[in-house]
Amino acid sequence: MKFREQYPGFERTLAAIGLTRNAFEHIQSAIFDTYDRLAAPLPESSKWKHEKPKHARKALTEVCAFAELLGLTEPLMQYIALACSAHDLGRMVQANKRASTRPDGFDIVFEDDRKPIPYDDNDERHGYESVLLLRPILGLFAETDAGVWLLGAVRHHSRKANPTLEMCGGSEESLALCGIVRDIDKVLGFQDAADYTGNPERKAKERLQNWPKQIETDLAWGTELGRVDPAEFLTATSLEVPIDRQKCRSYEAYMLQFLKWFFGFVRPEMQEVALNEGGPQIVAAYLLRQLEATPEQREQLHVMLKTYRNGVLLRLAT
Repeated sequence: MKFREQYPGFERTLAAIGLTRNAFEHIQSAIFDTYDRLAAPLPESSKWKHEKPKHARKALTEVCAFAELLGLTEPLMQYIALACSAHDLGRMVQANKRASTRPDGFDIVFEDDRKPIPYDDNDERHGYESVLLLRPILGLFAETDAGVWLLGAVRHHSRKANPTLEMCGGSEESLALCGIVRDIDKVLGFQDAADYTGNPERKAKERLQNWPKQIETDLAWGTELGRVDPAEFLTATSLEVPIDRQKCRSYEAYMLQFLKWFFGFVRPEMQEVALNEGGPQIVAAYLLRQLEATPEQREQLHVMLKTYRNGVLLRLAT
C-alpha cells in the first residue's frame, strides 16, 4: 500500500489547514536560507559547510522524484519535503560549535541548556536542535496537527535505532513521517557510497568532522586500520543493530556503521531503491577489501552478508 493510502490523515489535515503552494515555498525558502546563514561563518575545512546545505536541497528533489512511488499528491509532497530538507539543520549548529563559530541570530539554539533531553550524544541530539530552528520558521503552522507531526518527525529522525510509536507521542502520523525522512536520508547517503569509500579527501574530512576531540589525543582515530575497531561492533553485534559512530575508532568501523543503515529502512520500496542504485553493495565490497588484513573479521562479515537475502549485498548493482 502506498504511503498516501496508508495514512490518509495527512491529506485531510493539510486540506483543512489550506496552506497554499506559495506558503509552502516560502517556508522551504526560509529553511534553505537558515542553512546558508549557519554555513557562512564556518571554515572551509568544515565538511558540513557545503555538504549539508547541498544535502538539504537534494532531499527536496528526492521527495519529488519519489512522489509517484509513494503515491503523493502535490500538497503532501511539499509537506514531506519540508521535513526532509529541514532534518539536518541541527548538524549546522553542531558544525559551528565544533568550529567555535557563532552566527548572529541563533541564540535560541546556542544557549539552549535549560532542559535535559533524552539523547546520549550529538548524533541523536541534532534532531532536537533542528526543531529549535524549524519551529519559528513554521510560525503558526507549528501549532497545527500537521505542524506537530512534522516537528516530531524531525526531532526523532536522528535516533540511532528506528523510533517507536511511544517516542512519537502515540502519533502514527509523526512516526510514519519520521520513517520517510529517515528512509530518504539513507537513500541520499548511499548515493555517496563511492565517495565515502574511495575519495581520500572525503575520508579526511569525515575524520575531522566526526572525531575532532579524539584526534587531538590519538592521530590514528578514524583512519583506515584494516580492521573494525572496536572489534565488538562486528563480533558482538548483528548487522541489524546500529552502532555509535562517535565510538568508531577506525574508518572501517565507521563504514560498518554506514552499512548498517541499510537494515534500518522502514519502507521496503525505499530499501529497494538504495539496493538498485548499488550504494550498500559498494560499502560492503569496501569493507571486505579492507578486512583482508584481518581475516577473521573478514570471514565473519562475509558469512553475515552471505546469509542475508541470499547474499544480495555481495552482488554489485549493474
